[in-house]
Amino acid sequence: PPASASASASPSKPAAPSLSDRESSLASPVPAPQTPTPPPASDPSNSSKPSPLKLPQTLLSAAPSSKPEEPPPPTPPSPAQDKLDSALAEQKDLLKEFSKVAEELDSILKNLEASTFVKRLKAASRAQIQVAKTLSQSSLSSFGLTPIPSQDTEPLAQKAETRSEFVKLIQSDLDAYTTRKQDDRFKKILVEMQQSEVVRSLAQAKDKLQADLHGQTFHSAEYWADTLDRWAEELVAASQCKGSSSCSSESLPPEIVLKVMQALREEMQLRDQTREAEDAKPAIQAAQYSHTAKLLETKQGDIASLTRSAVEDILKIADAPAKFAKELRLLNAVLDVMKDASSLLAAPNTGAPTIAAETEAIELLLQSKRPNPKSGGGGGSSPGGGGTATAASSAALAHLGPGSDAQSNVAARPVGQATGRAGKEFPAEFKAGLDAYFNRLEATPK
Repeated sequence: PPASASASASPSKPAAPSLSDRESSLASPVPAPQTPTPPPASDPSNSSKPSPLKLPQTLLSAAPSSKPEEPPPPTPPSPAQDKLDSALAEQKDLLKEFSKVAEELDSILKNLEASTFVKRLKAASRAQIQVAKTLSQSSLSSFGLTPIPSQDTEPLAQKAETRSEFVKLIQSDLDAYTTRKQDDRFKKILVEMQQSEVVRSLAQAKDKLQADLHGQTFHSAEYWADTLDRWAEELVAASQCKGSSSCSSESLPPEIVLKVMQALREEMQLRDQTREAEDAKPAIQAAQYSHTAKLLETKQGDIASLTRSAVEDILKIADAPAKFAKELRLLNAVLDVMKDASSLLAAPNTGAPTIAAETEAIELLLQSKRPNPKSGGGGGSSPGGGGTATAASSAALAHLGPGSDAQSNVAARPVGQATGRAGKEFPAEFKAGLDAYFNRLEATPK
């Protein structure tokens, strides 16, 4: 179910509702630090206030660090019993409110693959991993047959154009976005995509598969899976996530979080519709194109109104400017970008500048970050900040979606041996000599 608590949570302490979107990584994850076992949660002096509910973010594994491990900070003084009781009562109320919107939040979180550049590149990387897995299995089952049966690889060949088009749209949107933002980190990835000709290479997979060049396709798929994943990892640093969530211990009402997520979903759909309008522009009359752009402008205004409503709801909370200063600053920045998009659509303009503005709004609404690998549990917008919160569980919508991976570890893809399994195993030095012999034999001109 969309909202559920782990069985390890104490019945007297409700699970903290959290909202996070996780992406796995092909890079080696940072090992979790060894921390002493926390004291039992039943002792009020050892319990802390659950992590607050904040705006959602995309979480990736922590980046490797060359800095030596530092000892954990000393445990702060424990709160008083009355403060703990008050915090638990607030948490129960928050869970009740969260359960009312959990199903729709679940639905939105499961359809974010086409949202930010990080998630789109991660999705493209997973598609190439799937190609490599399928080719590895089909090659083993059909080794030595001429030609290799195509019933397993034909679906891959037919989808090659779709995979290539998906990456082409990423590159096109990245080109428009760098023109608008002038960020060297995004520009670096764009230049690498252009120089490596990733779109053309992915499109060639169909011809290679149909020509029975399965080995070349397999190695190409693994190469692009690693490269696309690396590009996604490098773009995490370009996120403005440090300024998107406050350090306040106060939770945002789930209804406000839902409004922000609805705005994100609508903005993603608007970007797709804007791109379709631009593609259809040469084939339709000018009046029809203007009418389409006007409809898109109206939809952008509706999304801005929904976002503005979330801001107004936050301001109704007592002492909101102090408690949620960063959230308000983020949503006001989103409103400014949406205003730019509306002005461009009114021109009418459905080209790259408008796509870039809509993309910037999406990037702001769902930013990427890395959790602190030295911290303990906790949910919400600051995972890892819970200290000794390992006794509590993160409920609800954490770790959802096709890219979710709680430990950010990628399972190894074992490659079985197709032939020669009945004979004796050659010593390692013999294998090296045989490899060198056959390599020289194949390199000899005939």
